[in-house]
Formats: sequence, structure tokens, C-alpha cells
Amino acid sequence: MTNLDPRIDDEVQMEPKDDVKEWQLGADGQNTQLGRGLSKEESEKLRKKLIDNRDLFAWTTEDM
Repeated sequence: MTNLDPRIDDEVQMEPKDDVKEWQLGADGQNTQLGRGLSKEESEKLRKKLIDNRDLFAWTTEDM
């Protein structure tokens, strides 16, 4: 099994499969990226799920 923790192995890093676009999820600075290869339906479903769960993201150390 590959360990994807970048602190352990600099050679193994996750990279997006396709081009991505920046998307603002919350307030200024609360951005994420969505793949451009998603269909419109997939993108909308993912956006809704992210919005519904945006309170789970740790944007600052205080959020942790």
C-alpha cells in the first residue's frame, strides 16, 4: 500500500487527474478546487454536498 503522506516521501504526491478550477466554498479564502472533467450534473452534486458540509472544513487552526 502506498503511503501518500507528503511528510514521509517527497516522491509520492497526489496530483489532480484533470485540469481544475478554483471554486469559492465559503467566505474569502475558503476555496477548493473542482475538476474541469466533471459533467455539469456531477459538478452540481459535488457543490451541493460541499456546501451542505462546509462547516466540517478546518479553515483555520481554531477550527481544528
